[in-house]
Amino acid sequence: MKKIKASVLAVVLTVLAVVGGVIGLNNITVKAADPLKVSVDTVDATKGQKSVQVAVNVENPGNLGGLQLEVTWDKEVLQATSAVKGDFSIASPVVNTQRIEEGFIGYADAGAEGVNTSGKIMIITFDVLDAAKVGVNPINVKVHSAALGDINATPIPASDIVTTNGGIKLPEPGPLKVSVDTVDATQGQKGVEVAVNVENPGNLAGLQFEVTWDKEALKATNAVAGDFKLAAPEVNTERIAEGFIGYADAHETGVDASGRAVIITFDVLNAAKLGANPVEVKVTSAADGDAQAITKIETVQGAVNVAEFVCDHKNVKDSDYVVVKQPTYTEEGLAEAVCPDCGKTLTRPVDKLVCEHKNVKDSDFVVVKEPTLSEEGLAEATCPDCGEKVTRSIPKLERPSDSNENIVVNGDADVKVDVPSGVADNNLTKEEQDAILNNGADTTVKVDVNKVDENNVPKADKDAIQAVPDIKVAAFIDIKVTLQVEGFDVKSITQTASKIAFTVQIPADILNAPEGYVREFNIVRIHNGIAEMLNPTKNGDQLSFASDKFSTYAIVYSDKVATTPDDPTTPTTPTTPDDNKPSAPQTGDTLPIALFVLMLAGIVGIVVTSKKRA
Repeated sequence: MKKIKASVLAVVLTVLAVVGGVIGLNNITVKAADPLKVSVDTVDATKGQKSVQVAVNVENPGNLGGLQLEVTWDKEVLQATSAVKGDFSIASPVVNTQRIEEGFIGYADAGAEGVNTSGKIMIITFDVLDAAKVGVNPINVKVHSAALGDINATPIPASDIVTTNGGIKLPEPGPLKVSVDTVDATQGQKGVEVAVNVENPGNLAGLQFEVTWDKEALKATNAVAGDFKLAAPEVNTERIAEGFIGYADAHETGVDASGRAVIITFDVLNAAKLGANPVEVKVTSAADGDAQAITKIETVQGAVNVAEFVCDHKNVKDSDYVVVKQPTYTEEGLAEAVCPDCGKTLTRPVDKLVCEHKNVKDSDFVVVKEPTLSEEGLAEATCPDCGEKVTRSIPKLERPSDSNENIVVNGDADVKVDVPSGVADNNLTKEEQDAILNNGADTTVKVDVNKVDENNVPKADKDAIQAVPDIKVAAFIDIKVTLQVEGFDVKSITQTASKIAFTVQIPADILNAPEGYVREFNIVRIHNGIAEMLNPTKNGDQLSFASDKFSTYAIVYSDKVATTPDDPTTPTTPTTPDDNKPSAPQTGDTLPIALFVLMLAGIVGIVVTSKKRA
């Protein structure tokens, strides 16, 4: 045999892909001991399955330099849709699919050097046709020629090549199976469907069976043929009321597709037991397409599993309820309705009648709390209709016309005081009140307002105000309230029934804040050792507030960095306050002249002449 170039040989193989030797051009290499093996996979599939891939493999190539083969199959049972090269390659493999529809594929490959690595020569994709048989549907491989990759392209003898055919394997069908569904239901449920199924028909051509159940537990209302049929299935319902249905169907040729033979509709009766209520099937005859009796049959019984019915009564309407017990003023009534789903009688309460207490007379009321000059009284009566307690208020007592209420304000001229009528009536004893009501005794409420030096402020009050953060004290004010009823001793009042209004002049020397700061003023009340900010209203150089508790007060202030008008979030550069200039009187400080004058005026006092209040 003449030597030819590998490229020329590759062209010849590509064109012929059927016959001829393979001529190697390079080194002479002794073939491996293991024989060259070409095999086709056997894969599992089912009838009608698409895109099943089958590989043609090469093993032990042993310096293989050229290979030609063909793959064939029965086109009536397998339809090849494509064939592509695998991962095995000598040089430039060619897969010839020109006759793929005829059940034939050619393959050829040759190279200047041999290869030693196993792999997949090609991968073929099949659709499994309905004519495919149970078992292996063959896919055969035939090697036409093979040669080593040596300089002489030494042919590999057929005796040194092992070929293994493969195919697509369809599983053996299981036994004919006729089964009854098991379904869940509840007591009294209607329209429960149970199917009788046929599986693994395997060329079934004739079938007869009967279905039975307990007619006392289940009432069959209908039975129809399902989607499984051989030719014209007959469902015999003549004895359906007795708990029996017959089924029969036959055809000349067998069928292979599973399906539902019969669908039975049941109503679950009240006699149905909780748990499984059997629905059973019995196959009386079966035959295949060759008219041979089928003896290997599996039957699976079913049931209607009944659970206790829990009704939500959602179909009970308000209009269904009927009042069976009328409500009264003291007791609820009762209404009943029957649920259309479960038949249970439902009840719900009817609200008690709303009593308007129309039959309560004025004479029925009894005073349970006497009114006073400062508080209303209370009277109660029992409603004769509903038994509820009915209350009504008794107006506060009015001061008799011959009793004068005198308001006296003493103290600092820079503090204006507005005292309302009856401000201290809550502090009257019964004896004092009786003296006013029965004898027309006069009362005098005296309010003393004085600015005091820090040294004269009780230590507990100073400690309380020092605990308030970020404030400076400008002045302390002592407010005392006393009450005297004509004929009784004077007594000090620390809390009044209503608030007394005050307007305080801010000391002139603390009105202005240093440049770059804003000064904020407040009033602190120290009462029973507790300091409390009152947040007064500022009008010019005056602070106005109201209070019903009286002890020590303080005018306080704090300086905050001012912000620019254009950007409120950007502070201006403040001027540091002059530490040598006192901003408020402190312990040991020299009091400003203006404040000294104010304090002097507080000592002298201003007496407001008594006035009669309505």
